[in-house]
Amino acid sequence: MKTPLVFFSVLLSLVPSAHALTPEQLNPDEKKQYDQIKSDPAAAKTYLDTRGFFKECLRVKNGQLAAKDLPVQPADYDKADVTTAEQKIVDDAAFQNIMALIGG
Repeated sequence: MKTPLVFFSVLLSLVPSAHALTPEQLNPDEKKQYDQIKSDPAAAKTYLDTRGFFKECLRVKNGQLAAKDLPVQPADYDKADVTTAEQKIVDDAAFQNIMALIGG
């Protein structure tokens, strides 16, 4: 039963990683949140990675990025840094990505 796992691993290796988001790319509300945590490098990185991935998922939702090209979710992605509505966008984009990669 290792074949599906190997297949999935190969698929993941073909998916690009997320583009790094910089503090300058944050909107005013995001920047305010970032400014509160930027003194903690790990928390700041997690926040930027999470917000960057959400923005990529939003591009999928808006038809600006093909679902198959959605980057891999960052390992440090934190649901605490997105709203419930934003998490739904992330979940939907991830589902579309999987379906596109398996040809569904």
